[in-house]
Amino acid sequence: MLRRQFTAVLAASAVSRAAGRLEHLNRSQPLEQRIRYIEDYVHNHHYDDKGILYSHINFAEERPWRKEDFAGVPGPIGVPINDWMNYENSPMCSGIFLASQCYRYLATKDPKALESAAKAFRSIDVIFRLSEGTGPAPLMQRNGSIDPTDRWEAKTGWISKPYGQMMTTQSSTEQNFGPIWGLYLYRSIAPPENKQRADFIITAVADYWRENRYTINFFGENWEFEKSMPRAQRHMPVWAAINRIAFEVTGAPRFRKEYERLDALFGAMPTARETNRGMGREKYVSTEDRAFHDKEVVIADLLSDLEPSRRDRYQRAMTAWWKFSQTGMRADMFSYYFIELDTHTGEWKPLPKSVKPRPLWNSPWMFQNGTFPVAWGEVAARLAISSAMVARRDPGSGAKVVAQKVFSLLDKEHLRYMIDPHQSLEPELRYMTNVLSADAMSYFPAGYWYGRLHGLWN
Repeated sequence: MLRRQFTAVLAASAVSRAAGRLEHLNRSQPLEQRIRYIEDYVHNHHYDDKGILYSHINFAEERPWRKEDFAGVPGPIGVPINDWMNYENSPMCSGIFLASQCYRYLATKDPKALESAAKAFRSIDVIFRLSEGTGPAPLMQRNGSIDPTDRWEAKTGWISKPYGQMMTTQSSTEQNFGPIWGLYLYRSIAPPENKQRADFIITAVADYWRENRYTINFFGENWEFEKSMPRAQRHMPVWAAINRIAFEVTGAPRFRKEYERLDALFGAMPTARETNRGMGREKYVSTEDRAFHDKEVVIADLLSDLEPSRRDRYQRAMTAWWKFSQTGMRADMFSYYFIELDTHTGEWKPLPKSVKPRPLWNSPWMFQNGTFPVAWGEVAARLAISSAMVARRDPGSGAKVVAQKVFSLLDKEHLRYMIDPHQSLEPELRYMTNVLSADAMSYFPAGYWYGRLHGLWN
């Protein structure tokens, strides 16, 4: 009896430790200890049974979302909301975490970093392979009509959001940015077979998107990134960089030519505030455009080395985007999601709660049909890498001070996707404050190890 009781106590204790693996993360610990704690968690607990890195999971219980967690709760898209949350940013986060482990290995030569990098690489490869040999192409329905010749067919180079561990028709610029960044760094430290596969994926992605004119089918609607204003000014520099990286890998003139074309059109890299001002908007509602700054800063950092004659232009752009990203930021480094921004003065204010009448909704998801004074943590997580890069390239910018503040606040709470400081969310949206973000768990290590590699931290 005593043995059974003792075994039960041990089992309960193990469950308790498993449920709170990140609870021990606190600001009193040395920064590198906290970073390694996050890395160990990701490496050992944040991949599914196929090897795909999870995206946004349950914060309190540190586990993937389940269908029963969302009984009666509508999501933004036509897949189970648990699959959407678990896999929305899986490709991007796999690539960012891979990049972080490459910086870690280059800074320390720690063999554990190679092991961790190989696992993140496999996540990218598993997702990429979902579009290889997918079988019959599905019919598409558009505007209530089904054309028997209108089929969506995945081709080599398609990296999708793997909802439910499946290839899907959904992707985005950032889901390609992360993998290409990580793979480009990884190829210098990867074993030969992984380097060969990384080069193949980089080449295939650049070819696919160039040949398809940077167009996606976004839930039945065609979205051409290059013609989508004001978003083109922040999406297309990423594709310029991807083509430049593909040229670096292959030497193929088609990639150099496409990089030159896109860089000529979008290489000034104006911030979202500048673009909206250029379109004649005195004010606009800013949401995720500030978080998008990470892509602009990272590609500017990479292109500064690949194209040294254009370094000054890229470094001006990265500093401007880094400064813009801090618009809407609170003292605790959570950033208001919905703000009204004056494009001339830079003055901003968080928007109050406002929800449209349901007959006017264009989505079943309440969050897309109103504004809420919520704040999210992912901008600060992205500042971990962007501040380190800007501090290296533009030492007089003050970026190192911001990086030190971001890292000084690092604890489990700052791995949370969103907070609701004014209790504005309706019951059907409150799960959004109980989300553990893989974006954050990837970017904090990336920023720390990049800084270590380049001698930024004492």
